[in-house]
Amino acid sequence: MSRIESQLNWGSAASWSSFDFDRLSQQIFEATHVQLSSTTLKRVWGRIKSNHTPTTVTLNTLAQFAGYDSWRTFSHRETDTMAPDIHPPKPAVSRSYRHWLTAALAVSTLTIVSLLFLHNTRKPYDPTLFRFAANKVLTRDLPNSVVFSYDAVAAGDDSVFIAQTWDVRRKTQVPANGKYHSALYHYPGYFRSKLIIGNQVVKTHDIQIATDGWLGLIENENQPFYFQKQELLTDSSVRISTDLLRQHHLSDSPQPPKVRFFNQNNFGPIYTHNFQFETSLKSLDLNGSNPCQFCQVLIQCVDDIIIIPLCSPACVGGIELIGLGNYTQAAKDDLSGFGTDMNTVTRLNVVGSGEKVSFFVNGKLAKTITAKNPSARIVGVQYRFQGAAEIGKTWFVGEKGPVIIR
Repeated sequence: MSRIESQLNWGSAASWSSFDFDRLSQQIFEATHVQLSSTTLKRVWGRIKSNHTPTTVTLNTLAQFAGYDSWRTFSHRETDTMAPDIHPPKPAVSRSYRHWLTAALAVSTLTIVSLLFLHNTRKPYDPTLFRFAANKVLTRDLPNSVVFSYDAVAAGDDSVFIAQTWDVRRKTQVPANGKYHSALYHYPGYFRSKLIIGNQVVKTHDIQIATDGWLGLIENENQPFYFQKQELLTDSSVRISTDLLRQHHLSDSPQPPKVRFFNQNNFGPIYTHNFQFETSLKSLDLNGSNPCQFCQVLIQCVDDIIIIPLCSPACVGGIELIGLGNYTQAAKDDLSGFGTDMNTVTRLNVVGSGEKVSFFVNGKLAKTITAKNPSARIVGVQYRFQGAAEIGKTWFVGEKGPVIIR
């Protein structure tokens, strides 16, 4: 696990917050298309006690995220690396031979350094020589396959990669003389894919995996469980009830399932520097397995995001607020305004005006942040609950007036 910690450069996992494990879960999914929950990751890193060993799927996924083909490959290479370097005694070597060997090594080293220098000083590629595009197989449904088409012949003998998301570290090598590369997406989102030659990004293409109105699902390690739309919609809300969970044999104890709601779409010209957002939400989990009632509301933007926490007032010490280049956690900031009784209807308002974004919970100002990133277009909302939950009326107000999210 230390290899992944070094790769992420987030410091020791002993100091990681719940948000860090959520973020790692998302990065692993984007890189491998396998969903490992933050709870599973906490068990692997020893943050949650467990008597069970990780599954083969978990181990293989972590190894692939670390850059190996499988856990077996990783284990063998680590074993080889750790094996003692034992050699038989070396025969005596004459002084003249040692001088000749030293000179030969010096020439070889100089040659290698020269080649590396020439490789690293290669002139930047002209992006107009390359072509890169993406087409969704399905337009508003999940899962969704994306076919990338590209022309990278101009790369010659250099390496060609396609990064399907913002994280260029998790890229897939493709043939320079190839034409297509396909990928499967299980979750909605807005992704900036990239065509990379060597270490240079030569082309980008934005992909929005949209939903047909509201989408409700349960987040699982391998792939989500999707609810039918008619199961979710009522006259005045979108809900996944305890009865619905049990109807599909989705246990709500001892740990409540990870309930997710998405509405990813083109809402028109709504930007973070000039918008209003209002929603009402409520936890329906009453079995006591989620006393903190942690919840997150995400406003998804083009190449940016706002993540708003809500929870029981007693548990505000474990939350983080993220948005537009800002990251603050309750350990270092006053986020008590986001504490509320989630068993009753909670009203959340967000107002963006210029560089300021203010958050109101039940009509009271909880926090104001100053955007560090440029204004971004809003393209979706997501809700993360632990257990059964309900969302009431939700809408944005932008340049062209109100947009009701249906």
